[in-house]
Amino acid sequence: MTPTPPPRHRLAAALWTLVVPVGISLAGLALTLSWRDRLPDPIVTHWGPTGADGFGTLTPHVVAPLAVMVPAFSIFCWAFATFGPRGGAPRRSLSACAVGFSILITGVFVGGLAIQLDLEDAALTGDVGGPTVLSLFAAIAGAGIAAWLTPGSGPTTAKPGPATPGGSD
Repeated sequence: MTPTPPPRHRLAAALWTLVVPVGISLAGLALTLSWRDRLPDPIVTHWGPTGADGFGTLTPHVVAPLAVMVPAFSIFCWAFATFGPRGGAPRRSLSACAVGFSILITGVFVGGLAIQLDLEDAALTGDVGGPTVLSLFAAIAGAGIAAWLTPGSGPTTAKPGPATPGGSD
């Protein structure tokens, strides 16, 4: 007897809740770590209303969100999409959340570091608003694409039962 392949919706759930989001965050992590020699030390880690107001080292600033937080959220979304409520709507929503969250977090961190490239002093870093807004719009677009490409529920194979007595046919 040949093994039955996993249902199409489970493969899509794994792709859109695990593979794509973790791939995005790990690509962002690799990019930011490749910039290590071009970034000031310390880097800006927080912006307030008056500009840069928090500073720190590069590695913990990017490893925690991109190598821990995004993959952990993706695993949660995958588990819920795979073992949670049946139906296309929850699966599509979780795919959209996982991809959108990954793009937003990765974009904010990569964008915040990109504006610091080749600066001698991190205090001279400009406003982070542009990269943040760009990340937000990219996240919305990515979430929409993931939801659109995640398959819904397939046709049911159950046969309709007999008509209820006294009901209309």
